[in-house]
Amino acid sequence: MTSNVDTIPQPGTVWERNDRTTVTVTELTTINNKPNVAYEVGAAGAGVADLDYFLKHHTEVTG
Repeated sequence: MTSNVDTIPQPGTVWERNDRTTVTVTELTTINNKPNVAYEVGAAGAGVADLDYFLKHHTEVTG
């Protein structure tokens, strides 16, 4: 896995989690003044992750 520290996920891009599940970024949000990434996981639902956590545990598949 490569480092994503200089990458800001953009809506519509597809990322792969460490467990090989793909997610689609839906929007960038702010919660408690911290950047977060909102995403969909197909039929499994949706989620929101802290930007730093997201970048550490996901790799961009499409840009």
